[in-house]
Amino acid sequence: MGAATSLDATLVHVQVIGHDHEAVATIARHLSREVGVAATACSAESVALRGHGGRTVLLLVGGCQSSAMDEVVADALTALVPVVAIAQPKSVPSGVLTLSLDVDPAEVCGVLRGLSARQPLVHHLDDLVRRVTDQSAPMRSEIDRLQDEMTLAASVQREFLPRSLPSLGPWSSAALWRPASYVSGDIYNAFRADEHHLAFFLVDAVGHGVPAALLTLVIARALQVKKIEPGKYRLHTPSEALGLLNQDMATHVGRNARFATAAYGILDVRTGTVTVATAGHPPVLHLRAGAEPEPLTSSGPILGILEDVEYEEATTTLEAGDRLLFYTDGFEHVYSDPHPTIAGALLPSRRYLNLFASLSDRTDPVDLVHAVESEIDRATQGLPLIDDVTLLAFGRSH
Repeated sequence: MGAATSLDATLVHVQVIGHDHEAVATIARHLSREVGVAATACSAESVALRGHGGRTVLLLVGGCQSSAMDEVVADALTALVPVVAIAQPKSVPSGVLTLSLDVDPAEVCGVLRGLSARQPLVHHLDDLVRRVTDQSAPMRSEIDRLQDEMTLAASVQREFLPRSLPSLGPWSSAALWRPASYVSGDIYNAFRADEHHLAFFLVDAVGHGVPAALLTLVIARALQVKKIEPGKYRLHTPSEALGLLNQDMATHVGRNARFATAAYGILDVRTGTVTVATAGHPPVLHLRAGAEPEPLTSSGPILGILEDVEYEEATTTLEAGDRLLFYTDGFEHVYSDPHPTIAGALLPSRRYLNLFASLSDRTDPVDLVHAVESEIDRATQGLPLIDDVTLLAFGRSH
């Protein structure tokens, strides 16, 4: 190292260490005398780093050739002290700036000046990271608490689903329930209304997350299946049941109104006759082998808007091999189409009806539901659902 290149000694203090103590002393003297920087020759055992907040630079001569030097370099990097090595690149650890053995003094001076100038910013950023880390601990704790609560909420909601689905003689049923998140805005029920009737109920609360999930639980418990009279009872028709449910919701609307769509059906197992009613919900589908799905047209507004409304009913008869499908509009988002004008945007579609039609030969409701579930996995390719998806199927085997 020959001609001097000045560097304000107040900017940086260089501590020089290395296995060759004579070379270390020579470089330290050269930096102090010719380059004009405060430099101290040290051994690995005696070097004392200024630590966090200082403008110290550790200059390593000849690479790390002992465990003690390795430890000093590791401590320096941990304390945010820059480490520069005049050595062969392979002889220094990662994180160390390496200069060639024949480096020009002007380059050494420039490197030291640059490292020194950046140190206040490095330490300032480190302080910010430390503060954010300290402040994030309570936030992480709160996030963990919320996650635990959401997991518990999901468990509670699942407990409100039927533990088993009704099966009576030739009649059997199956369900698919896929929340888009922890909890679902969909809920279903299938049960024996009495010894001759099976009932099927599906609700899709408007919105997502916990508010929608809470609403589904309230609605599921508010459904009135029977009218009890002295010494006897009468099953409410689907239109009556939805009307009573709507009236109950509409009269309890508060500042934050909540709404839901629903479908309710009653099957007479003696005749195979099914009567359904819907409240702003996708139509129930009658599925026959080899035929297109037939929607059962019934209409009525969504639950919770107007108190005095009537709901229409639709009736069909299920023959051997027929199935009836109740489903939510989450299927429209599973089979989305690209938006014609907005790049990357998707539009819901009714292509899911093609899926149902392709499965018209699956006469067993359980088999049909499993096939639909596999197709959903294929269509989403492991990505999260945009909306909750629920399918309730029942049918007659013979």
